Amino acid sequence: MITVVGNLKGGAGKSTVAFNLAVWLARHGERVTAFDLDPQRTLTDVADVRAEEGYTPLFNLQYGGEELVDEIQQKSGEVIVDVGTANMDAVKAALAIADRIVIPVPPSQADVWSTQRFLTLVNKITAE
Repeated sequence: MITVVGNLKGGAGKSTVAFNLAVWLARHGERVTAFDLDPQRTLTDVADVRAEEGYTPLFNLQYGGEELVDEIQQKSGEVIVDVGTANMDAVKAALAIADRIVIPVPPSQADVWSTQRFLTLVNKITAE
């Protein structure tokens, strides 16, 4: 199952949600692979900090861009994909193969507007 965590707005909590979802699934016995497709590498940074603090990673993590889409599709188990808007090609490629899309939305009007634009993009890509 491929779950993409995304939104067009920075700071919405995408990487935090992706990390916590991956940990939760792994703790509940799922085999989890996470892909960080955000050039800011926030998901990778969070995982690195946890490892530095002595926590054993509970899931496999890979960093890259849209070139990983074929690999993402080949993975079994739970696949979590964190996307950032700095690489829209990666966002579109991930959305096109997603089984589920999680959209973190902080409680602000700007975030609601951004989410509306993201949903328009999701609808366009999934309709193709």
